[in-house]
Amino acid sequence: MKKQQNGNEKDNVPKGKRGRGPAKPFPSMELEEVLVLSKHIVDAGVNGSMKRQRVMEDLNLSPNSQKARDLVTNSSKYGLTSGGYNAEYLKITDETKYAFVSQSDEHFKSVWFSFAIAKFESFSNLYDEIKERSLPKSTVLQDELEKLGIPNKDSLRTVQIFIANLKYLNLIKDNIVTPIEQDDEAPTNDSMQKPTSENPSDVVRPVTSSPLTYPNGEITVKEPSVHIDIQIHIDSSATPEQIDRIFANMAQHLYAQKG
Repeated sequence: MKKQQNGNEKDNVPKGKRGRGPAKPFPSMELEEVLVLSKHIVDAGVNGSMKRQRVMEDLNLSPNSQKARDLVTNSSKYGLTSGGYNAEYLKITDETKYAFVSQSDEHFKSVWFSFAIAKFESFSNLYDEIKERSLPKSTVLQDELEKLGIPNKDSLRTVQIFIANLKYLNLIKDNIVTPIEQDDEAPTNDSMQKPTSENPSDVVRPVTSSPLTYPNGEITVKEPSVHIDIQIHIDSSATPEQIDRIFANMAQHLYAQKG
């Protein structure tokens, strides 16, 4: 005689074997909430790597708690760190290391914009739709996200994270969504001090005249100052010796240093 089966088949699946559904293509935490993980690895780790359990202990989190799992999962989703919530070690990605020590000519915020908005298709498309316009109501943004494939049950929280990330990058001013490429208040590389070592934690962050919290968790505020930007274009045929002489002359004439 066949044993009668329970009508709900999933009740017969052993615990731990049930699927959690497909991974969501958008973060469930704000960038500012997540940055604490990569920032700590940069500050306390070695070569951008640190034991997951040690990180969580330092952050006063149980390594196996849901909050710790969410933090690791979303940090990975933002592209800030590699290693899952069961990994022995967590590492900052090359992109994160570049973001902390960036010496490019791009606006500083643009580096972090790539993590907070551009990395996610739904965020990027929504941003393109509303930039240079007044920020729509949350319900309107929810409708737009649903058009982009975000389920209704997730749309409200996704909108909240999207707006929080824009505000964190200071891209909402007087309720207007600012285009990142026209954000003239973002500090440039010329206002950054060059790091004295390859350790990202040694970098002195940019100075701004507005009370903006930068992604490394520091706040640097002082009176507005004048910066003179100098751009140098070096021909690709220049030899390493010629390039060294160019920068030696700059040091001598601009900073009164003898090279």
